Amino acid sequence: MFFCTCKRMNIKSFSFSILILFITFSLSLPSHATDTLTKNQTISDGDGQTLISSNSVFEFGFFSPNTTTNRYVGIWYYNVTPKTVVWVANRTNPIPTPTGILSINTDGKLVLQNSVTNSTIWSTNITTTSTDAFLVVGDDGNLVLNSTKSGLLWQSFNFPTDTFLPGMTVSNFTSWTSDKDPSPGNYTIGMDPFGSQQLFMWEGSVIRWRSGPWDRTSFTGLPGMASANLYGFNAIPNNGKFFFTYTVYDKSSQLRFVMDSDGVERTSKYDKQGKAWGVVWSNPQSGCDYYDVCGANGLCSDDKGETKCECVEGFVPRDGEEWGRGDWKGGCVRRAALDCGVNGTSDRFFAVANAKLPDFSDFLNINNGNGCYDACMKNCSCLAYAFVEGIGCLNWGRDLVDVRRFNGSGAGNNVFLRLAASEFDNKSKIWIIWIVMPILAAIILVLCIYFFWKFKGRVKDMWVKKPWRQSSVVNHAISNDIKTEFSGPSDYGEKEMMQRFQS
Repeated sequence: MFFCTCKRMNIKSFSFSILILFITFSLSLPSHATDTLTKNQTISDGDGQTLISSNSVFEFGFFSPNTTTNRYVGIWYYNVTPKTVVWVANRTNPIPTPTGILSINTDGKLVLQNSVTNSTIWSTNITTTSTDAFLVVGDDGNLVLNSTKSGLLWQSFNFPTDTFLPGMTVSNFTSWTSDKDPSPGNYTIGMDPFGSQQLFMWEGSVIRWRSGPWDRTSFTGLPGMASANLYGFNAIPNNGKFFFTYTVYDKSSQLRFVMDSDGVERTSKYDKQGKAWGVVWSNPQSGCDYYDVCGANGLCSDDKGETKCECVEGFVPRDGEEWGRGDWKGGCVRRAALDCGVNGTSDRFFAVANAKLPDFSDFLNINNGNGCYDACMKNCSCLAYAFVEGIGCLNWGRDLVDVRRFNGSGAGNNVFLRLAASEFDNKSKIWIIWIVMPILAAIILVLCIYFFWKFKGRVKDMWVKKPWRQSSVVNHAISNDIKTEFSGPSDYGEKEMMQRFQS
């Protein structure tokens, strides 16, 4: 009897111990397969705990970059080798040892702490207080802090690092310092803060690259954008600024834009069979991709890998010696002053074809090309204009900056450059010379051939039918006495011959 009682007590003690262990474990992360972190749960670096999105696309937890021991909290693609990180929380404040711990505090903030020093390393730093907050990592790579009562509290998509993922709506994102250091680097890419609907890349505060304006389907300065099958882009206005977003039609494909630490933006797609990332496109690539290579009013072109600069029509190098040495930053100046408003004369427009639209354009609410032309012609301050489908009427009231000519038909746009009428007069005279001279030479040649054959036949007839009298010709030459009247029938041949040559 005693034995049985003890046995029952041991069973109860064992069951109680299991319950205690279950409750203790439930206060931490339940398993590796969960995508959610709730209050009173933690993710400890030393335990290797992570969150994995519901369809096993992304993983959230602690990591160390290549060949370093510093610990960061971030998001990376699940089961992709090598580990590809798309977002970092504490990018400026790493933990030197695996002693970090993540939790949702009593105010509903996600907090990263060093468990040894008990110091806060990073937090979502939201102002809203929530008692029912929970964290979810999504299949889109977005880390979301939600509240059952208040809804969305915070999301990582609003704080991008170096990677632009489908579904993000961003203004800019910044490179890592190096592949070992995720702290903000020297290069940033994003929408123009002044609202021109174009992407810029900066090296520090200096513009490095420009996409050209958005025309509702692609950026006008990126002719390869459509051919790269990068669809679903859109520019979204918000409080005077534009944010850029994109989606992919094939939800199973893994596509990402990365501002790399070497100053190149690369768009990569993951090959699941080859288990490797392949670069779909990148910028900048060639010399003309860089911003304002040829200076003001210079026109850049890439010919078989060689970058060349020339002045746009009607302009000459500002400094011929520097230009000849390949130093093009000085740009070009106008050769002939504009006529607008002077002596009633009128300027004309020259079309720069297949061009990247220059920077610093002004938008006019005009819906056709003729109206755009008229508006520019009537405004002496308008130095160039372009009418672009999907954008409308653009004009420029200053030097043309960052202009290039694209190779291939259909690439770029026509930019109509205002020039003095004399530029076209000189050009017309040159063209007249080049056109008229060959025609005139051809006419003279035809006439020469015609008369040659005509006289050749007559001379032949005269030689056969009425030969010259050599003795009479010799006698005339000796005596220098040319007859004006012929003495008889014997002189008729000479008379007819002279008449034919004189006719």
